[in-house]
Amino acid sequence: MNLGIKVKRVILPAILMCCGFQLANAQAISEQDANKLVVTRYMDTLSTPEHESVAAELMSTDHQRIRSEFHNMRHHALGSELMDTAEPLRIAVPDRYEDVDIVMADGNMVAVRYRIKGTHKGNLYGIPATGEKIDIDSAAIFWLADGKITKSWFMADEVGLLRQIGKPLPSRKDGQWEAGPIVLPVMTGDEHLAGLLANPVDSQAYHNKLMINAYKAKNPPAGLLPPVEEYGEGQRRGFTNITDGATPEAAAQYPFRGAFPDRVDKIAGMMAEDKWVMILFRLTATNTQSLFGIPAAGNKVSAYEIGFMEFDGADWAYRWFFGDDLGMMMQLGGSMDYWFPDQ
Repeated sequence: MNLGIKVKRVILPAILMCCGFQLANAQAISEQDANKLVVTRYMDTLSTPEHESVAAELMSTDHQRIRSEFHNMRHHALGSELMDTAEPLRIAVPDRYEDVDIVMADGNMVAVRYRIKGTHKGNLYGIPATGEKIDIDSAAIFWLADGKITKSWFMADEVGLLRQIGKPLPSRKDGQWEAGPIVLPVMTGDEHLAGLLANPVDSQAYHNKLMINAYKAKNPPAGLLPPVEEYGEGQRRGFTNITDGATPEAAAQYPFRGAFPDRVDKIAGMMAEDKWVMILFRLTATNTQSLFGIPAAGNKVSAYEIGFMEFDGADWAYRWFFGDDLGMMMQLGGSMDYWFPDQ
């Protein structure tokens, strides 16, 4: 039985022209490659004066921004005196630029990994200018239809930024302390894996996706996962700011499982292209035990984590995970004292 699929190919001169690519003759390219060109154009202008006009050109009229880069910081400031003093991002970090290192596509989705760099020169969600340099991990996912971006999701390392500028998230006068809302639908790893297995594809990218999905399933079929020692070289752990912020004594509580015995990771999105696999999921659990010295308050937690995995053929060679540390801390009921004990 032939398990291969045909990649849709389309004539897209209009899409290419809108993305700044001039062609003497229309050329057939895959829809995935066309989507990557659209997103690349969007990211190339993200911190430039022309971004507003480019975004209007590339986004659908009903575009939905599911999550902003500084989602928790913005949500915390909204409706408070903090937002009254906050300046637009282009003023708070006037020399900002993006260093993109991964752009991958699968179906109607495009994922991007990048770093935000610049200098904190203005009021950022209630934090006055410090003059400090920032260089933080970030990721984004875009959904497209007919060459237009219909939905977008972003996550920047908010705690990484706070630690680099040396300032905690400021308290509101009303004492409210709430993480930003989470809206993407999810399914368990086993449910997602069942869907993949029901629609097999004869490609290495598909088999690599199966392996990463099995990594997030409770009952994967035998043979999908390699031994733990073959999970690839890890460059970043999920929720690394919480991990790195622990005292040496509290660090002994790693991994997270002890603090979240009922933990279930639920998948919000997954894709594979060539040697890369991206997975977006939510750590969902009840905090019933101390987490790195943070007393358990029995709070429910649902925090995003995104991962980019690289394969060498069928071998899992590299893993990189990035979690929403600030959102998790706010849901746990912890305080900025964890990272800033003297402020």
